[in-house]
Formats: sequence, structure tokens, C-alpha cells
Amino acid sequence: MRIRAPRSAPTFAALFLLAGLFAVPHLAAQQGAQDPGSRTQARKAEKIPQQDLDHFADAYLAISQLRQSVKQKLQNAGSKKERQNIQTQANQKMASIIKDNGLTIQRYQKITQTLNKDQSQRQAFAQLMQKKRGGSGDDTGGGS
Repeated sequence: MRIRAPRSAPTFAALFLLAGLFAVPHLAAQQGAQDPGSRTQARKAEKIPQQDLDHFADAYLAISQLRQSVKQKLQNAGSKKERQNIQTQANQKMASIIKDNGLTIQRYQKITQTLNKDQSQRQAFAQLMQKKRGGSGDDTGGGS
């Protein structure tokens, strides 16, 4: 995919980096007891303060909702230019969501990296997401 929007390039880069986040809660379920060597990496990962994790979770939920909306809009878009406009607007909204939740884009990305490296923090995030979504059961599977 070729993107030609020099002023939006950092935002597009953020979108692509953020796109990987949508798998974070599912990674906890999929990776479970995988790779015993990851314990060494987990020790090197920074401890995410609870307040930052809370802000991250709120932003993550809002971005997930936005992503669903954007996905539908992109499917209904008639032209390449229209799709690009939708993506640009979505990128701006994501940046705004992150900032409105008390984080910088860099901090959001750093938390994402930490969650991808550290299984125990990833599990804590999955539990937090379950609470925020109002779930009371085990949210580790792929649904029926």
C-alpha cells in the first residue's frame, strides 16, 4: 500500500504501529505458557504504573470502537481518495483519543511494546480490560 501524505506521515506511522495493539489482549490467551525464554525479556520490561495502564485501557477501548467504525466506512468508500481521507481522519481521532486519556503517542506505543514483551503485565491488562468491558467470566478464548 502506498501512502502519499507527507504531513500525515507520522500519524500514518502511528496508525500502523497502533494497529498491532488490537491483538494485545488476544496475545495473552494465545501465548499462554509459550516461550520460557520470554521470562528473561519480561524482567527487562519496565513496570507500567497502574494509572498509565488504566489510561491505556481506556484509550484502547475507544480506539477499538473507532477501528470498527472506520473499518465499515472503508468498506463503503467509493474511491481511493475517500479511503485516504477516512484513514487520515481516523489517525487524527486516534491521536486525540490517546491524548484525551492522558498519554502521549510515544507513551502509548511504549506501553504496547511492554505488554507485548511481558506476559504478566499482559495478563494484568487482559484482566483490566475484562473489568472495563463489564465481563465477569474468563475472556481468554475465541468465542463460540
